[in-house]
Formats: sequence, C-alpha cells, structure tokens
Amino acid sequence: MRLQLMCCAQGGTLAMRRLGSRYVLHQPLGKGASGEVWRGERVDDGTGDRGMVAVKILRPEVSDDPEIVDRFLRERRVLLAFDDPHLVKVRDIVAEGDTLAIVMDLVDGVDLRGYLRERGRLPTADAVELVGQVLSALAVVHEAGVVHRDVKPANILIDTTGPGPARAMLTDFGIARLTQTPSMTRLSVTIGTPMYMAPELAEHTPAGPAADIYGAGVVLYELLAGQPPFVASNTIAMIRAHAFDAPPPIDGIDGPLWEVLCQLLAKRPSNRPATALAARAALRAALE
Repeated sequence: MRLQLMCCAQGGTLAMRRLGSRYVLHQPLGKGASGEVWRGERVDDGTGDRGMVAVKILRPEVSDDPEIVDRFLRERRVLLAFDDPHLVKVRDIVAEGDTLAIVMDLVDGVDLRGYLRERGRLPTADAVELVGQVLSALAVVHEAGVVHRDVKPANILIDTTGPGPARAMLTDFGIARLTQTPSMTRLSVTIGTPMYMAPELAEHTPAGPAADIYGAGVVLYELLAGQPPFVASNTIAMIRAHAFDAPPPIDGIDGPLWEVLCQLLAKRPSNRPATALAARAALRAALE
C-alpha cells in the first residue's frame, strides 16, 4: 500500500532535486532539530520498484562528521530490519557527498501534534490506545538496542488510511544514538526536546529505554490534559520542572490510570515500568 504524508506541505512549484540515482525530491514537508523532511519519489531503476517516499536529510553538522557517516552505514542493517505496524518503515540510507539521508515510507495523515490540535483533549480510551501503540513500537527498537531519545507528538505520525481507528506510527528512531559522538556534543544536546525529556537526559548520561517510557508518559499526559505536564519560559526551568516537580492532577483522571501515568513520569528511571511492553500492559489494565 502506498502511504502519503500530507502534514506541513508547502504550496507552490519547486524545482525537483535528485538524491543519488534512485530518488527525486519534490518539496519540503517540515524541519526539525535533526534535519529536514522532503516529499520524494523513488524512480524506476529497472526493478519496477518505485513510489512516493519521505526523505529526511540530516543537518550538515551530521554529514560532515566522518564518524557519524560511518556509523550510519554500519548500522544501516539494523534500521532497515525494523518492521512493525507502528514504526515508520525505513527503506534506505543514502550517503552522497555532503548529504546523509534516511528514506522512509510516506504516511497519509498528520503528526500527533496536529491531530491533538484538531481535536483537543482525547477520550481516555483513545489516548491510552495511541500511546500503547507507541510503546509497542518502542519495544521493537529497544529489543534491537536502539533508544529513541526524542519521543514527542511531532515524531508520532497518525495514519488515517485504513478503515479502522487511527494508527500511531513512530518515526525518527535511532537518530539520536547514531549522532552521539564526542565531536557532535553540541548537536546531541539539541536532539531531545526539553518539554518531553526525561530528567536523566539533561545530565548527559547514557540514555536507556526508561527515557523513552518517560517521553511516552509525557505524551499521554498531554493527550489526556490538552497540554504537557510542565510548561516553562526557558529550557533550564523546563529541565528543573522535569527533575523536581510533580505533574499537576488532570480533571477526570484518577485511580489506577493516574497511578500508572505517575509511574511513567517517575523521576528515577528505576521507578518506571521495566519495559515498554510492561508500561503498555499496565495502561491497558488500568482501564479494565
């Protein structure tokens, strides 16, 4: 099935840009801390394999670092092997001149940020279901030794192509770990959004799966409350809030679900659910 990503598209006619021998980039779709995403197309190279794709072109600081380029190429097999209905499929890794790019499926819908903006607070069951799907995706990447580090609504796409309920699909997995080198300390600090960042990430300690579980907890809180648990005027204040402040209560959310949400948002990694699957199971049990 061909998937298309319609969020953040810019109008107007743009000149096409080639990427290697297989891809043509048509228009930018959006920009984030680690790079820019383009709507592209895989051209027919004689195999009959063609179609629309999303291409993330990483920031120049990344492609200029030989260690990072080498790491991407060495771990290409890991990223290409991920295959889960709640992960945006990576199709190719391209290193060409001063460009390093990740080619992915193009998903029809919006990111979770846009989805929440359209609907406001989500019904409890819907919020738990979507975050449960994200946790399922995290379990897959964690099993392969990959930590996302930047779980947030902008990195969760909502696929609306099927006849059933909306489906959450996690993207940008692995980028933070792959770009962590001594020469890229400045960039690696920016990968990880303070509003969704686990307290331990601000200490520049090695990120573990618990950091992603915390990020999923922040996302769930936002879906249930309509806003994240902590809002601050600057990065330092935001980091302090994650490290020391208790999440404010949410109207209508109490009992077992609130208890599980507080576990996801525990300050100490050891106090959070042990795995992403355990977190998903605890959330589902809280609704029974």
